[in-house]
Amino acid sequence: MNNSEYTATKKPITLIEHKGWPKDTKPIVSVFSWVYNHKDFIRESIESILMQKTTFPVEIIIHDDASDDGTLEIIKEYEDRYPHLFKNILQNENQWSQGKSVMTPLIELPKGKYIALTHGDDYWTDPLKLQKQVDFLEYNESYSLCCHANEEVQENGERFDISNQDIKEFSLPYVLKHGWFIRTASMLFRKNILDDGYPDFFHKSYSADYILQIMILKKGNGRYFNDIMSAYRNHPGGVSNSNLSIVIKRMAQKLDLLNNLNTYTLFKYKDEISFHQNSIKQAVSFNLIRYPYLLNDLGLNFYLTNLNILLGAKVILQKIKKNIFKSF
Repeated sequence: MNNSEYTATKKPITLIEHKGWPKDTKPIVSVFSWVYNHKDFIRESIESILMQKTTFPVEIIIHDDASDDGTLEIIKEYEDRYPHLFKNILQNENQWSQGKSVMTPLIELPKGKYIALTHGDDYWTDPLKLQKQVDFLEYNESYSLCCHANEEVQENGERFDISNQDIKEFSLPYVLKHGWFIRTASMLFRKNILDDGYPDFFHKSYSADYILQIMILKKGNGRYFNDIMSAYRNHPGGVSNSNLSIVIKRMAQKLDLLNNLNTYTLFKYKDEISFHQNSIKQAVSFNLIRYPYLLNDLGLNFYLTNLNILLGAKVILQKIKKNIFKSF
């Protein structure tokens, strides 16, 4: 990449310092952010994008799914201030509640060579995040994805590192075997990977982010940076903050998703997927033993459909019954 094509200086400067690029200049990176009712977090999230220092042009696409808590007004404030940076999608009606995918614009709108993802309640912490990731992919064509370490921010302000892997690179079988460790706000990938569109099961499956990772890794390896460059918020409205019965339901949905991914990858990685599925089943079994009140219709159906392949299922059911009688 010839930096002189995009800016008068080769020194990275913040996005707001670029002041705009010549008409019809294609961005190198499209930043895509999904937002819904993130009033308490959206300002910090946007500021973390604007603080990025790059030698290349960037466009920012915020997809707001009809927020009604004041989030929209904050987005418009930044859009008015920096119209050359923002190409937002501001929905009048909530798409998610109508069963419409909020992932479709990710294929249709970004013009960048690369796409970086985030959510309105997450934020980036390293001003050179985009520059580091783009530099790597520019000079390593066999890689399709860059991601990095993260920290989690609890509602009480407590912080700790998450999804930090003792690896530098990884491939499709690794992610199919070990599951979701790539945080969405850490991802930057080649946009042309989406040219083939989503698989048929994409919009009806649990965890579109995970399917997206599999799609990307079918086209090349991933590079993992151990530097912490983003923060993931864990709060009552976040996707990961749910009661245990919902968590178990999601585990069942993951099993179904992995079956679809097995077909999608032409059963080339059936051993890795089987390992992943068994890990999920063991986690479900552990939770049902520990919390027997969760043995509702979901739990019963889970065991009835998986009894023949769950290791020690009879012993597990006996332990659950024993725990139930203890509670009286």
